[in-house]
Amino acid sequence: MEHRYEEKLTYNQISFRYSKGKSHMTGNEIHPYHEILYYMDGDASFLSEKYQEDLSTGTLLLIPKASYHQFYIRNQNMYTRLAITFPDIDSTEGLLSSTMNEIKIIRNLNSHLTATLERMCQIIQYTPAAPERSVFLYGAFLVLLAELNMENVDITSPRLREGDPLIAECIQYIDTNFMKYITVADIARQMRVSESVLAHSFKKELGISLYKYIIEKRLIHAHKLISENEKPTKIYLDCGYNDYSTFYKAYLRMFGYPPSGR
Repeated sequence: MEHRYEEKLTYNQISFRYSKGKSHMTGNEIHPYHEILYYMDGDASFLSEKYQEDLSTGTLLLIPKASYHQFYIRNQNMYTRLAITFPDIDSTEGLLSSTMNEIKIIRNLNSHLTATLERMCQIIQYTPAAPERSVFLYGAFLVLLAELNMENVDITSPRLREGDPLIAECIQYIDTNFMKYITVADIARQMRVSESVLAHSFKKELGISLYKYIIEKRLIHAHKLISENEKPTKIYLDCGYNDYSTFYKAYLRMFGYPPSGR
């Protein structure tokens, strides 16, 4: 019998989501916000363009915005985690620049980090809804960022994946050229393979179509530029689009609001 418990609270642009049982975190993800994932129980693996890691109880993952990744959850009923998601925040810029600049992992949490995370889970689960709960979680979030910057925290990179060299070359090419108008056919020619071979290999390796991967890369980049006060009507050409209408519709589909703002 399937059991699921989930509690979510958002405060000051920071979302705290505690889940036990079947999770929404399946498939591929790429989003315009940072994510800190505290993996508490279950049988799951983390996969990105560069890394592949079997998750063990007590693991903390730091996933910067615009980082393609996915989770393989083998037993949904056993899966328990705390996910904290947040945008760039001016008041924490110094803390974020050193902790959320690339995908990182902490396999052995010290007692201070564990206590902070466990207390956050307790507050989310058992404290009645009240303004004090939001304020506490926000304060705990700031404490967590500060603790992640302490010298005694052993932050490393996840294990490198042993992937298809063709896909590694393809990703590198896309990262360099996605701001131009390039097609799957253009990339296949550059990789010296057929479109069908490249598309099949890419989907098999990363679980996402090559076309969708390029689109999401472009739109995340557009989101970043717009958040820096660039005009949508000025930047769409720098995001691989030939016309504003196509860009507008794609942006709206991905984010749920137009590039001109909410």
